[in-house]
Amino acid sequence: MFDQISIQTEMGQTILQTHDLNQWWKVVNIITSKQGQSPLEMMWRTIVGNQEELTGIQATKDLEKSFLNFVLFQMAQHYKPHRNRNAQSEDYWSTQTEYLNLRKTENLLPTKEDITHACEVWDQAIKRKAEVTPPEFHAMKKWLQNAMMMSGRRRVMLTANGNLGLAPESCCVGDMVVFIQGAKTPFILRRTSSDRFELVGEAYLHGYMNGEICREGLPDFVPIIIE
Repeated sequence: MFDQISIQTEMGQTILQTHDLNQWWKVVNIITSKQGQSPLEMMWRTIVGNQEELTGIQATKDLEKSFLNFVLFQMAQHYKPHRNRNAQSEDYWSTQTEYLNLRKTENLLPTKEDITHACEVWDQAIKRKAEVTPPEFHAMKKWLQNAMMMSGRRRVMLTANGNLGLAPESCCVGDMVVFIQGAKTPFILRRTSSDRFELVGEAYLHGYMNGEICREGLPDFVPIIIE
């Protein structure tokens, strides 16, 4: 066994459709920086498989800008029903402690004022019968499209060793993250008996998709039976 799933979120498409990013923020708040990347950068790169539109080309900083616009769009969507009612507005922000705590160290994230302004821009666009989604929000589409392709039917996972990744929809806490000799990607396995496993599916493990595991010393491969 290389690693084991300790935390998993809802599927990407569920999180995106509800505009509630709290599950992602909770994970970001408990991981540590690796390979010179902040926890937030590790998260946005993981959700798109660290690549541009499934091309295999590593995601660039331009995609980070699109991600930040995505966060602004999603937070504004989620906040909008509450903003015109003062009591509910305060109640809303009391449910966003994970995001507010993250923003203390990730100052590129939109502020509460940025999110409120985005709602106002949206309202103005509706009043002038312009596009319901103003041009200011169009920049987020690139990252969102990549995210839906890569993680729409996958879950963000955090492993026991603190690694971030994507796992199939059917994964469970306790499933194993392993490397199979000769395979190009990690896999998720579920133990069914002392020496037998069920194949759950392929996984994305951030920082371990290009042979990096060998830099930590050649792993010990052991024979297993996959049913």
